[in-house]
Amino acid sequence: MNKNKTALVVGANGVIGGNLISHLESLGDWDIIGLSRRGGTDTDKTRYISVDLLDLQDSKKQLSSLTSITHIFYAAYQDKSTWAELVAPNLAMLVNVVNTIESIAKDLQHISLMQGYKVYGAHYGPFKTPAKETDGGHMPPEFNIDQQQFLEAQQKGKKWNWSALRPSVVAGTALGNPMNLLSVIAVYASISKELGLPLRFPGKLGAYDKLLDITDARLLAKATVWAATNPACANQAFNITNGDLIRWNDLWPKIAAYFKMDTALRFKCLCKPLWLINRLCGHSCKKNITWLNTVMKKCQHGHLVTLFFHETTISSQMVPKPGGWVFTNISIPKKCFSICLTNLNAKKLSRTSFLALQICYLLIEIISQLMLTLFSAIFIIELMF
Repeated sequence: MNKNKTALVVGANGVIGGNLISHLESLGDWDIIGLSRRGGTDTDKTRYISVDLLDLQDSKKQLSSLTSITHIFYAAYQDKSTWAELVAPNLAMLVNVVNTIESIAKDLQHISLMQGYKVYGAHYGPFKTPAKETDGGHMPPEFNIDQQQFLEAQQKGKKWNWSALRPSVVAGTALGNPMNLLSVIAVYASISKELGLPLRFPGKLGAYDKLLDITDARLLAKATVWAATNPACANQAFNITNGDLIRWNDLWPKIAAYFKMDTALRFKCLCKPLWLINRLCGHSCKKNITWLNTVMKKCQHGHLVTLFFHETTISSQMVPKPGGWVFTNISIPKKCFSICLTNLNAKKLSRTSFLALQICYLLIEIISQLMLTLFSAIFIIELMF
């Protein structure tokens, strides 16, 4: 088979990038190059390059030989403590890759951008559902939007085109990667079991019976290649989900049963009562909503994790980095329906209706804040004793 396509997978060690590489390898007509900060082990089909994409000079040096690239699949992510701080580094990495490759790869055909529900404001609270690709935007900051706007401007007058993929919470496997929902839940369950605790649901109480959609990383990989190689998909965004819906009140007991544990609801969450004010000021802090992150960091700083992994066969690579607990707390706790549809004929939600919804949600969170200290103290005492 004549191999005439060369894929550059940016963020090759992540859940999305890793599964995308596996899918490309299975197709047989792709040469594959994976980029990440850590690099990787080369295979007969994939070559890995270690690069710091925040460093323009290092990017140029490491990517200077990649003149045969035809498709860029961008799935890299740099975490920061606030939504506003996410913009600069995540935009800079994309700009460095695109500018470098575009200047040397004369046969560049497509740039695929991985996005998510943040485009619809999911990280700020309730958003319009079902979400559609043509829905109106929300107040900045939002790095996904800045990245897409960069591609739109960069593409004008060029022979290459772009696509944007918007999955829901992505489920897949990737050892040592913090944004890995399955691994986080598995480690959380294992540690809870070691402590003799029930498997306590880590999301907000209001999320337990709400509908949620999931995106299998393998399905996302197939959709990503489809959008990148189908001319009809040029310069468009696509929601990608499994198509079926879950409720945590149905799935969580099944997870507990797998680990042979009882279930329990969480205590009142450590949520942020002034999230709307923070958002409008551009410095809303993700740490304010990371109950799971707060608790699990305490475990990791003690003897529990060291003892646990010494006495079990589970690899320490499964322990999520601090960002992993944050990611899971953000992925699970939505109080609203979280559903996206692929439909390009949608009416925009009016700004007035959206603001009214946000204000109502703010009032609810302020009332709930009065009970936070008590419930948090109870849980920490239970965890310690």
